[in-house]
Amino acid sequence: MTEAIYQVAIVGAGPGGLAAARECAAAGARAVVIDEQEAPGGQIFRQAPRGFSAGAERFGAGYVEGVVAANETRALTGIDWRPDTSVWGLLTPGQSGSDHFRLATTSSTGLDEIVAERLILATGCYDMPVPFPGWTLPGVMGAGAVQAFMKSQRVLPGERVVLAGSHPLLLIVADQMLAFGKPPVAVIFSQRKSRVFAMLRRPLTGLGFSRLLMQAAAALGRLLRAGVPIRFGSAVVAAQGRDGVETARVSRISGDGRPEGAEERVGCDTVGIGYGFTASAELARLAGAEMRWAPWQGGWVVAHDDGMRASVPALHVAGEIAGIGGAHTAVAEGRLAALTALGDLGLTVSAPDLRRARRASAQCRRFAALLAELSTPPEGLLRSLQGPDTIICRCEGTTRGEIGATLGGNPFLGTSDAVKLLARPGMGACQARYCGRSLAEITAEVTGRSLEEVGPPRVRTPVKPVPLSHFRLPDA
Repeated sequence: MTEAIYQVAIVGAGPGGLAAARECAAAGARAVVIDEQEAPGGQIFRQAPRGFSAGAERFGAGYVEGVVAANETRALTGIDWRPDTSVWGLLTPGQSGSDHFRLATTSSTGLDEIVAERLILATGCYDMPVPFPGWTLPGVMGAGAVQAFMKSQRVLPGERVVLAGSHPLLLIVADQMLAFGKPPVAVIFSQRKSRVFAMLRRPLTGLGFSRLLMQAAAALGRLLRAGVPIRFGSAVVAAQGRDGVETARVSRISGDGRPEGAEERVGCDTVGIGYGFTASAELARLAGAEMRWAPWQGGWVVAHDDGMRASVPALHVAGEIAGIGGAHTAVAEGRLAALTALGDLGLTVSAPDLRRARRASAQCRRFAALLAELSTPPEGLLRSLQGPDTIICRCEGTTRGEIGATLGGNPFLGTSDAVKLLARPGMGACQARYCGRSLAEITAEVTGRSLEEVGPPRVRTPVKPVPLSHFRLPDA
């Protein structure tokens, strides 16, 4: 039987992956789109089950339009869609002994393998974990997770929610909570108000993104009119409670990010933390792609050329794994990655379309750089939140003190992987998704090395959990 080979495999059905799929469909390419969710849209256009679909208008016109566009793309002919499917391993053309990528996938029906000539990774991002005292209590979650609760189930994860961090997403989530009739107890930004407004007055903000800024300003106005406390220059320094969050401890912070003055205790049952996002670049790292350290644009992100080609031949990237930039950037880069991949395959690609895609991508990245600068918390804040007893690795229960002791007793250690082997952070099922950044930063701080020298913990197959029931074991 002849093996089915796709010309393009796209991992991720968020804005970037969907934009790439539209270009592949228009070119008549044999393409497949793989995504872990049942419905397309990614995190930003996450869809609720059919029985929970009412209330989409609470998330704004942009969300409704995005869901419609995602479902229209899903209806395109000529694209093979693989929803509810995870990629848990891959071999590059150099590793597979052929000219093709081989993707190992798992779904409710079992294991499968997808073979493709070109691979576009548009795998998005997740909330950047921020260790602080009490962050492992039930009720502490990422701000994006609070939003995902509302989008996917049309419910809030708690009755009294505090949102805290440095990312503008906090305003959007708070405004959506207000639309649900349950505004947050408080929204707490670590930046000082004067710094935020000084940056927003830059001429760069008018380059095609005024709609986004106006949406944020409108959300701020609605929250203030509703009486929602919005504080600047402060941070949640600890969460307390017996079986879950009962209190958030809030402190003013100094210019260098250190808590100062008397703490205030705010009663709540949920704390949504939003200091930024981490690029979900595990598959790219598994493939051996060159990475670069961009602390407030996703951490370890994939290096690429002006056509979104990664360092691994025939591998392309789009959206957040190339640097956090939002839906507009993901769309521009998804389109550019697809046009480049199609051209490399020898299919007809319009030169003007390719130039426009490059310009759009560059323009979006300029705005993304401003957003990253705007979202950066005061230097030293996140580090100052960690004490010796603060858990860094949730899977293994490893504390900052234990990591420091391992480094102190073994001065020859200089990489995240080396510390991982001795102290066990990153050994759990999440493969350092939640502790990898903190582990690398602590290692760099103690050893005096750069983050580039320390590097992230290594990714290994399986990247995602695979049920044992999917494997056929030999008879005894």
